[in-house]
Amino acid sequence: MRIVNQKELIQTETLKITELRIELEKKVPDLMHCIGFDPGTVNMGIAEITSQKYANLYQIWRKRDENQVKRITDLHTVITECIGSSALYYYKTVKVVIEGASFGNRYRQTELGEIRASAVLWFTGNLSYAQVEIVPPTSIRKEVFGSGKSKAHEQWTELEKFQDAAAALSCAYYAGL
Repeated sequence: MRIVNQKELIQTETLKITELRIELEKKVPDLMHCIGFDPGTVNMGIAEITSQKYANLYQIWRKRDENQVKRITDLHTVITECIGSSALYYYKTVKVVIEGASFGNRYRQTELGEIRASAVLWFTGNLSYAQVEIVPPTSIRKEVFGSGKSKAHEQWTELEKFQDAAAALSCAYYAGL
């Protein structure tokens, strides 16, 4: 895996999105669009595999807002900024995998549930033909890396500084299996 390009897509006091274009080491089926989403209350990642050779990753930081409705609706703006929807109509199949709850982690699970629900609504609302799943992280890791204990940024050391984007990439790979 190689980072081909890296740029700051947005950088404000409340939102920072770093976009990475990477060369893939594993291929997904042709004409399949695979999207992975690693939810977070402050840090999150989105990965979009758009070809057999490249993927776009987004490492996202957003200031946590106390207002629940604002947190939920702001996520739609973030997803639209990262992947939009205009380029998605070319593909025969779109699969989206959203990382589910980790059983050992009770930290802000209610907020993470709201973020997952908001992401599901964005993907099903903007891509009615997309197949959307919420999958536990250990299931994703076991399928993609062969072990439920392996973490994406440990497997792809080039992405160590972009742990949420790396986790999202493992979700996108899972979608392509």
